[in-house]
Amino acid sequence: MEQANFSDSNPLVSVYMPTHNRGVLIARAIDSVLNQTYKNIELIICSDGSTDETVEVLQQYTEKDPRVSYVVNETSRGACFARNRCIELAKGDFITGLDDDDEFTEDRIKIFVDFHFSSKKDILTATRFYKNDAKINVGDIYQGDITSEMLGNANLIGNQVFTKTAYLRELGGFDINFPAWQDYDMWYRLVYRFGNCFKLSQPTYIFYVDENRPRITTGSRAYAGYRMFIEKHANTLSKEQHKSLFFQDLMNRGQAITLISLLNNFTVTNAKVYLKEKLKHIALIKLIYSLISKKRTFSKI
Repeated sequence: MEQANFSDSNPLVSVYMPTHNRGVLIARAIDSVLNQTYKNIELIICSDGSTDETVEVLQQYTEKDPRVSYVVNETSRGACFARNRCIELAKGDFITGLDDDDEFTEDRIKIFVDFHFSSKKDILTATRFYKNDAKINVGDIYQGDITSEMLGNANLIGNQVFTKTAYLRELGGFDINFPAWQDYDMWYRLVYRFGNCFKLSQPTYIFYVDENRPRITTGSRAYAGYRMFIEKHANTLSKEQHKSLFFQDLMNRGQAITLISLLNNFTVTNAKVYLKEKLKHIALIKLIYSLISKKRTFSKI
């Protein structure tokens, strides 16, 4: 599909959004795109086999705002298949994504566009907010390049980037064969092929932390994703990166990181991870001991 022509200073930005049975929630995500301070956008949504009111909600939005369009998978084909359908339809020179239960801050796309033109960097990401009903936290704040060497140790980008639409198309989009680690695989290929990703320290993506949110980061699917990643990229990953990714898999699946694991997969990064996990464990023990002590003191009064 040909991309439309837009002025260099005001390019069309496409936003892709896969969704599945989120009719009662998706409005929050859609509104966060439509309320961007940067207005030259299009939002393409793929309903992936939804059986609730999702399609009706999407129809209402297309009737209200011509920047919104959607396609439907009659049966669920998975988030990556849905993302790729949206990427195929995108008309923008640039593209980014949003999960259907998260949201953008209103200035996210403007920040990316402005930074692209001031820096000439084509692959961007940013710090995230982590939000639940009780509180909101800021993720790891880092500003600077994320190289392919850095990315070979862990997914330092997260789940979304801002980049040229042509880049994602040239790479064939997301690999639909991955049961997990799909984003990581996409970003690793992107950076390895087209150069560094630059991360902005300003948080512009709100990631909702919900205990009921469906996840694939524990269990056999996560492990299968890890195995597929290291097998697919075996020719570009070093021994040190293999060791780091082994630790990443353990953490993703909530597995205990033991001293034996560290000794068998020793790197400076893994040693830091091991110490960090131990310090968290000690802090938790201290907290529990403190609560028990307070309870005993209170019972004596």
